[in-house]
Parts: sequence; structure tokens; C-alpha cells
Amino acid sequence: MEYEIVSVRIQKKQAREIEELARIEMTDKSSIIRKSLEIGLREYRIWLALQKLINREVSLWEAAEIAGVDYREMLAIIKEKRISFPLDKEDLEEELSEGSD
Repeated sequence: MEYEIVSVRIQKKQAREIEELARIEMTDKSSIIRKSLEIGLREYRIWLALQKLINREVSLWEAAEIAGVDYREMLAIIKEKRISFPLDKEDLEEELSEGSD
């Protein structure tokens, strides 16, 4: 795996939390930061995709792409989050035709 060095300022509270997690996991702080970033980025992508979908800025297919998941997983996510299906009949027909291209 190839890494890139990134410098970032964090709050003291966050630094203490990273140290605590590293102690609990018996690993180094860098590993905790990398794992947290991985989880956080995935969650952020899903959140962003949902916001854009709710605001009708993107289609369900596009939201899935933003979230980094497939169409079916995006459907499962909106169901899990109890978000009403954001499409009317015409939009759904367009979605289905868009997905079959």
C-alpha cells in the first residue's frame, strides 16, 4: 500500500482520543488515524450522496456513485435511514432507463 504524508491540525481532545484508542487497540496512532479516516470518508460520502439525493440534485444512480456503492446498496441505505424514496413515477422510469444504458 502506498502512503502520502499529510499534515493536519487537530483539537487536543481529538489527540487524546486517538491516543486512548491506540492504547486500547494496542497499535500506533497513525493506524488509528488511517482507520478513522477510512471510516469517516465512507460515512461522509454516504451522507453527501443522501443530501444531494434528498435535495434532488442527483439521481439515485449518481448518489450511489458518490457514495461509492452500487444501486442496490444505495436503495438499502435509504431504506435503513428511513428516507422516503425520492422519486416520483416519471423519475423512476428515467432512473431505470438510465441504469440500463
